[in-house]
Amino acid sequence: MVTTPENTTEVFQVLHQYAAWQTAVDETYERHLVPKPSFIEGRKHSCYVYESFPRILKDVVAENSVVRCNFDLESHWTLDPEHIFQEHREWSADNWQEALPSIDPWKFNTMPPLPPFNEILAENVMPEPVD
Repeated sequence: MVTTPENTTEVFQVLHQYAAWQTAVDETYERHLVPKPSFIEGRKHSCYVYESFPRILKDVVAENSVVRCNFDLESHWTLDPEHIFQEHREWSADNWQEALPSIDPWKFNTMPPLPPFNEILAENVMPEPVD
């Protein structure tokens, strides 16, 4: 799929879903319902994007960010992390690991002049070593 103005809201919905699930999983750690994984294991979790991701996305929606969107974000901000947490609070760590619906961020692509979306992701996940 090529990311265009017409389907940008779909991309945002995917990002929002990840943010909501990451927040819900973080809440299970904060409330000591499942053991908090090690630094490395936590970053391998299917619900983990990066440390400040949910907060940054909330700031974009609240227009408290340098990032601006030219479409309505509020109407797409429908997943409640607290609801996800309450609905699944009895889950084990394995249940949480397997919970996030299968979303393939590699299926999205950008339009020129941007590089392909998977290259942007890879750059953020595996930065080049600094000499």
